[in-house]
Amino acid sequence: MIKYIGLGLIGLCCVLRGYQAACYLKKREQKLRAAASFIAALSSELAFTLASPSELLELLSRRPEYEGLPFLVYTRQQLGCGQPFPLAMAYGVERDHIYWDAEDKEPLLEVSGILGATDLQSQLNALSRAQHRLEERRCQAAELLKSHGRLYQTLGVSAGAALVLLLL
Repeated sequence: MIKYIGLGLIGLCCVLRGYQAACYLKKREQKLRAAASFIAALSSELAFTLASPSELLELLSRRPEYEGLPFLVYTRQQLGCGQPFPLAMAYGVERDHIYWDAEDKEPLLEVSGILGATDLQSQLNALSRAQHRLEERRCQAAELLKSHGRLYQTLGVSAGAALVLLLL
C-alpha cells in the first residue's frame, strides 16, 4: 500500500514540475507585457506632465496593473532611503530576478541611467526604444510559451507515468 502511495507521489511530482515549467513561461510573458506597458505609461506621463522620474515612478507604481513588477517596489524603497533615481532603479531592476533573464532587464537598466539626466526628447526616445525592445522580448516569450508550454506539461505527465511504470 505504501509503495503505491509513494509511486503516486513520484508521478505527481513529475506532473507538477512540467506544469511549473509551463507556468514560468506564462509568468515571464505577463511580466514583460506589464514592463512594456509601464514604460509606455512612463513615456506618456513624462511627455505631458514633465514631472521628475521619482514622482512618475511613485505615481505609476501604485496602479494595479503594475503590481506584478517587484522592481518598482524595490526602486521606491531605495528612493525612500535617499538614493538618486538612476541608482535606485538600477538596484530595483537587478534585485528583481523572478521571471526575468539578463536580456529582459537590459532595456530597463538603460532607461534608469537616462531618465532625469538628459533632455526631454532624449528621454522619450530612450523610453520608446526600451518599450520596443521589451515588446520584442514579450513576443519571443509568447512564441516560446506557445511552442513549449504544452510540451512541458506533456513531458511532465509522460515522465511521471514512465517513472511509475518503471518502478512498478
